[in-house]
Amino acid sequence: MKLHTCFSALLALSPAVDAATYIAERYDIAGATNTALWAINNRNQVVGEATFDGEKKAFYGALGEAPVFFDGPPKSVASFITGITDDGVLVGSYATELVDDGFGALVPRYSRGFTWDAANGFDEFEVAGAANTVATGISSNGRYLVGYSPSYDRWDAWLMDRDTGVIETTASGVLAFGTGVNNKGEAVGARWTFSDGFQSFDLEGFSYKSGVTDYFQLNNQTETNPIGLNNRGVLSGYIYRPDGGVVAFIGGISDYSLVNWRDWNTFAYAVNDSGLAVGMASDNAGNQQALIFRAIPEPASLGLIFMGLAGAVALGRQTRLRR
Repeated sequence: MKLHTCFSALLALSPAVDAATYIAERYDIAGATNTALWAINNRNQVVGEATFDGEKKAFYGALGEAPVFFDGPPKSVASFITGITDDGVLVGSYATELVDDGFGALVPRYSRGFTWDAANGFDEFEVAGAANTVATGISSNGRYLVGYSPSYDRWDAWLMDRDTGVIETTASGVLAFGTGVNNKGEAVGARWTFSDGFQSFDLEGFSYKSGVTDYFQLNNQTETNPIGLNNRGVLSGYIYRPDGGVVAFIGGISDYSLVNWRDWNTFAYAVNDSGLAVGMASDNAGNQQALIFRAIPEPASLGLIFMGLAGAVALGRQTRLRR
């Protein structure tokens, strides 16, 4: 019996143990001043954004390979991509005009969503009756889309079934965002509510399943913004600390890992089914750094592995002695 064969069998038969702790690592693109990662699929392909000489460029590609830079639909003045399926279908939004942001600066007004793949090109869509459509995520099988439609006095988060064409409102409020969805059509997002003439606000996450919306906070937290949801039900997102700082989280409502990178505001935007997550960190000067979040196994699970390895060694010795 070969040791590596027995060890591989041990790992294959051992039950999966959720990681208790995550660490954040830099994801860099040569020549870029700012970077961010928005999504990751189960083939470890990512989508994100990089800034070169003040110009933002969307990109996609596999981890460990050179990124592919992406231009939106031909008629767009600005675009971004926010999701990628396991088959490489991209989802995003684009703007056809620049509008005044109220402070004298011209900014894109993102009004339509799109999907894109290498074989079929662009397929545009919008939510019927909505002035603007912003797509923020896609399930790994490509069936479901999530996003939000902002208007003057209300924002609606939505879930779209691409197979049936049905669009459901998942949450509404002064600010409501649909951001994550899995292959079951279960969606997550966040809603902001304001009081005292917009002097104070409350932030709460929501989950949407089988037509029912539930609002929640992570255990022991008061301002929760879930963004990603994988097919195992693992969430990713961020929370606000009492001092105003932002910390990324990965896990469930009651059992999760908090991650802060270099004391910057840290965000976890998506997590795939193997537990690999992506996001970014930003400082007060506006610098952004793309991040990859990797799980560190709990000491108990490492002990099980080493115990199994010791057993494999002993079994190998017994086999040799019998010969």
